[in-house]
Amino acid sequence: MRKMIQILAVLGVMWLSLWLLVSLVGDAMLFPAPPPSYRLGPGMGVLESSAGDRIAFLRMRDARSTHALIVSHGNGEDLGMLSGYLRGFVALGYDVISYDYPGYGLSSGKPSEAGSYAAVESVYSYVTNDLGYPPERVFALGRSLGGGPALKLATSHPLAGLILESTFLSAQRVYMPIRVIPWDRFDNASMIRKSTVPLLVVHGTQDQVVPFSHGKRLWELANDPKLFFWVEGAGHNDVASNGSTAYLETVDEFRKWVDRSVRDSRRTGDSRDDGSRP
Repeated sequence: MRKMIQILAVLGVMWLSLWLLVSLVGDAMLFPAPPPSYRLGPGMGVLESSAGDRIAFLRMRDARSTHALIVSHGNGEDLGMLSGYLRGFVALGYDVISYDYPGYGLSSGKPSEAGSYAAVESVYSYVTNDLGYPPERVFALGRSLGGGPALKLATSHPLAGLILESTFLSAQRVYMPIRVIPWDRFDNASMIRKSTVPLLVVHGTQDQVVPFSHGKRLWELANDPKLFFWVEGAGHNDVASNGSTAYLETVDEFRKWVDRSVRDSRRTGDSRDDGSRP
């Protein structure tokens, strides 16, 4: 009996230590913001979030742009590192708007889950109110950690479609297969059950940072309508390059699929102007 009490005491101390560690340095571990890699230039601007942070954004488009794409990037990059990646979506006819989380690039504030949610909300407001895009022409893409803000947006605002690339089930489950403390950051596994926005999940089968099982499970948990694109042999940061033209073709086909669904629903009198169902 005494030995059992000692074991339980040790486990309790370990659990408390883990809880304290995550509480104190969790955000620092989750948001390893690099030094700013850019200065404000053409196509860039600053928005103010509901949290009071100034959010830097980058807009890229050409004359063919017909849809808006809000891009939430990964946790180890900022706007200055994204132009090549974003240019591929511009070529598909997207008006691309990406942004930096608080504490990243030239955005003010301190990185946090709540701050990232407030930031993407400010971008959505800019796209729908200032740029005038109706929700049925607004898509959101979240890459890695960015899947959290993108998914949060899909559960709280009308969108045409959502793309999750290399996204995790939750921050804690990247490192541990089960939840060992009573709360978690970016609980995407729970949020995705609440979304009815058309979904495309993209993940590399050899991802060593966010295991492929996360992307597969997110797709399984998601409501219809949904599609997936598994990039054979791709890791965490090379999904787009490894997928090559097939990656962009899949993103393009997803948008066309959503557009067809909108047209079909209008013809049958089943309104979908809020972008919530195909």
